[in-house]
Amino acid sequence: TNPDGGSGNLPSAFRITTLNPAPEITSLNPTSTAQRGVNVIVTVNGLNFVSGAQASFTSAAGSVNVISTTFVNSNQIQVVILVDPAPPGGTGPPAGTVFQVTVINPDGLRSNSVAFTVN
Repeated sequence: TNPDGGSGNLPSAFRITTLNPAPEITSLNPTSTAQRGVNVIVTVNGLNFVSGAQASFTSAAGSVNVISTTFVNSNQIQVVILVDPAPPGGTGPPAGTVFQVTVINPDGLRSNSVAFTVN
């Protein structure tokens, strides 16, 4: 605003960026699995992944074993998981368990969470 009362604006005039932005998950493929006792590849798509990024699958109802995480490029990583058999015969999570998937870059920055279901 000028002293004479005139004013103006310019929306989106500049963008603030950081040197090391946090990773962001945009999608998973697949978003669920019913396979147990075998390795399953989950592709994590997003932004700002760096070499050495790791994925985690967390739930209070059980766990998923992350066998390996492979950096493909800054927009994709592939995660090999193994889900143990469900109770009563196994120690894996019950069918319908929803896990929150996050990606952690080597600098400690953590992504948003995206749901992955084990049936």
